[in-house]
Amino acid sequence: MKLEEENERPCCTSSNSASIDFTNSESDPAEGQVEIMDSTRIRSSGNSLEVHHQDRRRSYETEKHLQMNGNHKQPAPEEKELSRKPLYTKSQWVTLFTLGLINFCEGVIISLQAPFYPAEAEKKGATATEYGLVFGVFELVVFLVSPIFGKYMTKIGTKFILNAGIFITSTCCILFGFLDKVPGRDAFVGLSFAVRIIQAVGEAGYMTASFTIIASAFPDNVATTFAALETCFGLGIIAGPTLGGALYQLGGFTLPFATLGSLLFVAACVTFFILPSPPDRKKS
Repeated sequence: MKLEEENERPCCTSSNSASIDFTNSESDPAEGQVEIMDSTRIRSSGNSLEVHHQDRRRSYETEKHLQMNGNHKQPAPEEKELSRKPLYTKSQWVTLFTLGLINFCEGVIISLQAPFYPAEAEKKGATATEYGLVFGVFELVVFLVSPIFGKYMTKIGTKFILNAGIFITSTCCILFGFLDKVPGRDAFVGLSFAVRIIQAVGEAGYMTASFTIIASAFPDNVATTFAALETCFGLGIIAGPTLGGALYQLGGFTLPFATLGSLLFVAACVTFFILPSPPDRKKS
């Protein structure tokens, strides 16, 4: 009996161990499934993070590319035509060259007599105040007469006032060169004032008409054209005393006025035939 009990006990123990092992073996698959699910979740979350990171990187690169190339869009056909359009047309270049040459000559004529006229006036007996007024009356008359030309510009005609002003200025410049032949102080000073005043009237007409032509012929580049013409006028003011003094040494009092007046007269003829007429304001 004891042997039977002893034989039964190991069986029981073995059965118990077997049962325990079985239970353990039954619990292992569940834990493995949990581990597999956890690892799958981790992998899926990792893949989603990686995909999200790649999407953000692509969006960043796309945004950077758009920022770099956003301003380099393909221009429209109209924009291409505007970009190919030259700064000035042929007619505008002719107008700019002609007015620039005349402005240079006008500047030279205004400052031409500065080196030698005072000495000539003192020879005639004129005082410094008198020949100083001969210089100053020019700008005073321009200041007073320019508004009048501006008021009647459309009635008289822009190109007519321009050409008439140039002809008057050039003619008075040539006449001014013969004042040294006039005897007496009073006649010399009086004629100097008269010629200078008439010359200033022509200068006022030319300046007012040239401003009108610039505004109508260069509607897109008015400031640039004004600056270019004022530069030519300033260069004439600078070069005038030097040219006047050199010509005075070569040929006396008459040569500077005759030379520059004739040059301006030729420029007036060129303007009359070449310079295009500005558009009519009423029609436009």
